[in-house]
Amino acid sequence: MIQNKYNPTENQLKYWNSLNGRKLSESHKINIRNTLIEGFKSGRIAKQNKFGEKSNRWKGGKTRNKICPDCGIEINYRSKRCKSCTYIYYKGKRAFNWKGGKTKKLKLIRNSQDYIEWREAVFIRDDYTCQKCFSKGKYLHAHHIKQLAFYPELAFDVNNGVTLCKDCHRESPVILRLKKEQFEVDTA
Repeated sequence: MIQNKYNPTENQLKYWNSLNGRKLSESHKINIRNTLIEGFKSGRIAKQNKFGEKSNRWKGGKTRNKICPDCGIEINYRSKRCKSCTYIYYKGKRAFNWKGGKTKKLKLIRNSQDYIEWREAVFIRDDYTCQKCFSKGKYLHAHHIKQLAFYPELAFDVNNGVTLCKDCHRESPVILRLKKEQFEVDTA
């Protein structure tokens, strides 16, 4: 079948299908070409690759943009909301990975403003210095002396905190015990 970029009529399709597999003479090819050219010039055969007003999908030049229902900003016609409103709208229960508010208590505590203030208070009290190796300028951790999981009432007590660098925090007894238990489980 001859490949065609244009919208052929039903009769042209039947004719081209009948020619499928046949070898055409040069004069026949020229006649087909001339017929197609005349059809395009007269407008009987329409091209698909028309843009703007000449396209058969032209809607009179109307803009297809929409308005955000939350803030009133003009947005792309495919969007439901602008980016900032989408971020706000799809939080919490509307989020795609919402699991019924199952955030762990420790994560809630660590992300709270009180925890951030406690951490900063521990750093200020210890003058941003590791209390084990007394180094400054390293990445610091605020370490709970009594574990947060077992003593949640002491979570924001500054006296229950100590500043440790990343290396010293890794070597703290609780972390070492957890690593040892994990190692024993893996080898068993």
